[in-house]
Amino acid sequence: DLTSFEEIQRGMKPLGYTWDRWRWRADSTGFENAIDAIEQSLDSGKPVILSVNVAVPVYVHRHYAHALLVFGYDADEHEVFLLDPARQFPGKRRVPFDELRDIWREGRSFNSLFTAPAGELPVGHPR
Repeated sequence: DLTSFEEIQRGMKPLGYTWDRWRWRADSTGFENAIDAIEQSLDSGKPVILSVNVAVPVYVHRHYAHALLVFGYDADEHEVFLLDPARQFPGKRRVPFDELRDIWREGRSFNSLFTAPAGELPVGHPR
């Protein structure tokens, strides 16, 4: 079963958190802005969920959305630290920004969920 962004948002609401969906254009400027927002959120102790498209080998020409949790980054090494539920436990991996740009792009945008306690805007929220 796949879990949509909408289901994640609904599931967190009773716990007193909101997840805002943000999108950036799938170009180099959009990616740089997205990375800046992710770093700001992580610096304030708030993880970020990314939506990526994955190919399913059984189905030719089919792609499905998959969620990755970003829990850290290394600015010097240009990497993010991800939890990937599709990988063997604990599913942690370090992903260079260049690789992230390739797997994160969904059509014409980079999609993510940013969290904050209910009633607050996430850090780095585009105004």
